[in-house]
Parts: sequence; C-alpha cells; structure tokens
Amino acid sequence: MYGAPCILQSDNGREFVNEIVEEVKELWPGLKICHGRPRHPQSQGSMKKANDDVERKLAIWMKQNKTSKRSAGSPFVMHQKNTSHHSGINTTPFSVMFGCAPKLGLSSLPLPSATINRLTKEEQLLTLIGQYGINPSGDTDSSGVPGVDNNADDDMEVENNNNDEHDSICHRPKQVGLSPVGSGSGRRKRF
Repeated sequence: MYGAPCILQSDNGREFVNEIVEEVKELWPGLKICHGRPRHPQSQGSMKKANDDVERKLAIWMKQNKTSKRSAGSPFVMHQKNTSHHSGINTTPFSVMFGCAPKLGLSSLPLPSATINRLTKEEQLLTLIGQYGINPSGDTDSSGVPGVDNNADDDMEVENNNNDEHDSICHRPKQVGLSPVGSGSGRRKRF
C-alpha cells in the first residue's frame, strides 16, 4: 500500500509511455508497465480528470520551484491530493489510510496560533517546546508549565490526557486537543 508502485497502467497505448513514465521507471527498477487499450471506457473517464488534475498541479509546482524534474514535485502533489477532501469517500484519502488528520508543521502542535506567530528564531521554538514539554508528535508531558507570559489573545489551553503513545504520522485531537478556557475536564496547561 505504501511506497513505490508495482504497476503503472496507461490507457493511451504504447506511444503514451513517454519520458515521464520512463523517469518513474528509472526511479523504481522493479516497476512493471502495463498498456491498456486506447480509449477503453473502463479505464478512461474519471481517470482522465484525475490525471489532468495531477498534471496541472505538477506543472504549477515545477514552475514555482523553477525545475523541470517532475519526480521532484511528485511527493508534494501526492501529499496535496491525499490530504484534499474526496467527495466519493466524504473525507481525505490520508484520513482513511491513517485514521487521523495529517500533521502540517507547527500548526499541528498544541500551541495557540498567536504564540506560534510570535516565533522568529529557532531558539525561541526550542525553548517553547522544552517549556511546554512538547515532543515532535504533538503530545505534552504531565509536568507543570514554568512561568509563562500569558497574553490576553492567547485564551486557549491544552488538554493533557497523559497518553505516552507517540504517533509520528498523526496528530490525534483525542489525545491532545485545544479547547476554550474553562470548557471540558482533565489536566490543562494554560498558555
């Protein structure tokens, strides 16, 4: 399910196996290319729309990053596609695969956005992470928070369920979640 594809299928015949597919095959030597019948109704239709969308997103990424290497942009486009809502499953492919929302940088940490927005140096981030007992998985420890300067616009707190299980892929809101001050129950750390 994860990793390099085993099979690539082209619905446009052998002439369609061009530099893009060859570049992918070069990256994954064990890849097998299967040719379908051109304009075969079972392999066309919605796949054309999905392929066009990927092609468009790759072209945008390549232009923004000033490169002609499609393979360099593939992971970014794949992440964008897999974390976008899909009407057929009424959620994202990522959440179906992993059972949670993806982590997306600092916004996945249990910190108010106003606190994150004030960060300008790596040292500030490291101090904040140490101060709040945050690890890269987004969980917090159960220790108290040492002298923290509370700002009025940071009217959020972190709920700590003392769960030591760390998940490097998902930020699980059930384990550590932001809630308005005074709501809910459990140990809390005020920011």
